[in-house]
Amino acid sequence: MELFRVREWKELKRLNIEIKKEDKIMKVLYHYTSTYHLPKIMKSGYLKLTDSNLKINFDDEELELKRIQKYNEGNLKLYKPVVWLTDSEIPNAEDLWLYNDLVDKTCIKITVKKRPHHKKWSKWSKENNIDIKTFIIFKKSGNYKSWWVSERIIKMDDFLKIENLKTGEIYLEHEAK
Repeated sequence: MELFRVREWKELKRLNIEIKKEDKIMKVLYHYTSTYHLPKIMKSGYLKLTDSNLKINFDDEELELKRIQKYNEGNLKLYKPVVWLTDSEIPNAEDLWLYNDLVDKTCIKITVKKRPHHKKWSKWSKENNIDIKTFIIFKKSGNYKSWWVSERIIKMDDFLKIENLKTGEIYLEHEAK
């Protein structure tokens, strides 16, 4: 009888720990960026909306490069722009599609309060008519189940922490309310 209670207690404790971990995940999300982009974020006071990638043209590389160039020049209206987020506490550049030859987007981690308008990317992308080829490519190449999006800018009021993962420097830290 006593042995059963010990096992039962251990199992309940294990379940409680898992629930607490899950609860923590549901309270915060993360946005990863580079040291190049951080001053722009700090100056503007928010995470801006960027391309949702719902309309990437993987079949015509030249056309896609022209689209990116137009976007970079400010001559292209974004289709369903979003702020990209993840529930991955530790960044993996390939899982999060953060690899880039120009900047290291795994250097800066911004922890934000999770809000009701933050949506799981897998569900949101289907609701917003993602091209099936694009969905399959994302599904095969990254940890898409960890991706979230916000269709609204995320103001610094919702930032809980900004940290440099390479140096350990903390640029901003607030307690969760």
